[in-house]
Order: sequence, then structure tokens, then C-alpha cells
Amino acid sequence: MTTRDTHIAQRTLSLLLSAAVASVSALSGCADDQKLGGRAGEQVVIKAPLAPAPPAFAAAVEAYNQRLAFVERLRARAIVRLRYTDADGKLREEQPEGTLQFAVPDRVALTLGKAGRTVFWFGSDADRYWWLDRQDEPTVWFGKRTADGVTARANLGVNIAPWDLLRMLGVLRLDADSSGATEWSKDRSLVGITTPILARLAEVVEGSERTISAANAASPPVAGTPVDRKSQGGELASGAQSRTGTDATPNAGTSGFQRIWVDPKDWFPVRIELWSEQRELVAVAQLEGDERAEIKNRPNFGYRPRMPQRVSVNPVGSEAEIRLWLSDITDERISERAFSFDDIVRTFSVSPENLIDLDAKPMNLGTADGKMQRSR
Repeated sequence: MTTRDTHIAQRTLSLLLSAAVASVSALSGCADDQKLGGRAGEQVVIKAPLAPAPPAFAAAVEAYNQRLAFVERLRARAIVRLRYTDADGKLREEQPEGTLQFAVPDRVALTLGKAGRTVFWFGSDADRYWWLDRQDEPTVWFGKRTADGVTARANLGVNIAPWDLLRMLGVLRLDADSSGATEWSKDRSLVGITTPILARLAEVVEGSERTISAANAASPPVAGTPVDRKSQGGELASGAQSRTGTDATPNAGTSGFQRIWVDPKDWFPVRIELWSEQRELVAVAQLEGDERAEIKNRPNFGYRPRMPQRVSVNPVGSEAEIRLWLSDITDERISERAFSFDDIVRTFSVSPENLIDLDAKPMNLGTADGKMQRSR
């Protein structure tokens, strides 16, 4: 190569590098508004591009609900770790094994025991909730369900009502026809879907319309402050994108809110928050893992919906924690008796004096010996 050719090659490379640097500088300058000199000393303001809006609420709900299209009744083997502070202020932990069964939208049963013997039965139907304790003579604490769940959480002492588990597991479908809000997390890796929990809602289940209670209804709006994967979340506030394009106001009969953070790659929930009607954070659930549910009661149905393998539920304002490890998830061998308060009382021969109405006599969860203490 001649000296002239070398100079030409070097000049060409220099021009290419300069162009590349200029391009990079121009692109990086878009992060903020830039002022550049124009003709006759004018200042030309280049506006930074707007960040992409979060997915529309209706589209986000449709994508989220696809996984749950055939999730109606499931049973799973469960290992549960309970951490709570007893009446003496001592932090205690227990790790029983058991079975989780649920039928959306309003029935749940979590049986826990050791050495093959049922010791606890935590459950609810559309009207009542209960806790069976067989550590000594069989005793059942029960109460009437309320729209906001505040009474049940306070009575049981763990700040979690049985039906809260359905929301914390991410198994309730959302209503795309209601107004709602979506937002990005701080690091833009997650999409938040915020919906009010309505006091009453007509829902079509298997072709027939039924009315369900607030604790089971998922319907929207109200925007939230973005969070990243590790943060505990901000207050519910204005600023997100709603179905109508504006921040929505809770409808009459709203009993609280839920905010579901999903991975937009597969729309699987990784974090679920429960908020009170006063917009106070009640509980946070972290969902991890990939456990597939076997749907056997639908002919020629090969789809196995993804369920969380691990769920950690942390009630706010306490050191309590509920951790569940789920496996062997199926829609077979689900017992209707598991959701029947009367059947549970009969099966375990609970005497009338050991039926404790929590609406009249609250329960103190945890004593020095780690057992329930009932009020008389």
C-alpha cells in the first residue's frame, strides 16, 4: 500500500469513527433536553423522547388472565412455615405439612399437621371463616366474613384472612371491563396492575351468574407509585395509566385494593400487595418458582398452567410471615367437605362449648407454649 493509500485509509477510518461518536453522543443526549446553538445564535431545544407508556389496562388484564383461564379448583401438597410473635413477645416458628385446596372465587382450605395427623384447619367459604385447632381437645374459632376482611385479620392475630391466600397466590382472574391502572416499576422490569376489591360483584362462573363477596372480587382502579423488584412498594397514588387514561376514583362499595406486579415477558405475578380502603398496605406476597398444575378434568386439555412454587406472605406491621412451598398441583381429588364448616365440626367431634364465635370473643394467636389461647 502506498503512502497516499495509507493516508486515505486513515482519513476514511477517522471519518467513520467521528460519525460513530457523533451518533452515540446524539443518542445519549436524548436522555435529557439539550440546548444547541442555532442560526444567528438562537437556542434550539431538542426534547428528550418520552418513555413508553405502560401497557393499557385492558390488554394487561387479558394477558394476565390467559394463564388462569382454566384455573377453577386446585389441590396442592403444601409445606408451610409460620413465624409469629406469641403473647409473651417471643418470636416463634413452626413448619407443618399439609394440603391446600381452593375453588375460586370464594372457598379455601389449608390443612396442616404432623406425622399424618391433621392439627390445624384454616379455611373459609362465601359466608364464614374458621380455624380448627386439635393440639388438645378439638376447638374451632369462627366468624362471619366481612367485605374488607379487617375483622378476620384482627381476630386471627396473623393479619391474614383465609381468603387473602387466594389473592396472594395469584389465582383470581381480573375484570377487564372495569376501570383500572397500570404502571412500570422503577427499573421498568415489571408492570403493576392496580385494581379495587369491590364489595359486591356479579361474576359469571361456568355459565351461571353468581354474586360474590368483596374479598373475592377483582375489579379496578387507582394508580400506584412504581417499585423495583426488591423494594416494598410506595403508597397508592396518582400517576399511572388507567383504562380511561386518567387516574380513577374507587367505586362505591370498594373494600380495598390489590396491586399485582407481573413480568411482562410472561405476565406471571412476582409480587402481590393488599391495601386497605384507606390505602394502607396490609400484606405483601413474593411469588417464585415454576410449578405446573395438572388439569385432568377437561378432555384433551394439554395445557399445564404455571403456579408459584414458593409464596412468602408478610403482613405489614408485624414480624409474622407465612411461607408456602407447593407441589403436586392438580384439579383432582378435591373434597367439597374441605370447604364445609358443618362437616369439619362433625368430622372432628367439636363440642358446642369449643365452638368459639370470634365476632363475640376474639382469639389471641400464640401463647408461651405455642398453642392457641381461646377467650371464654
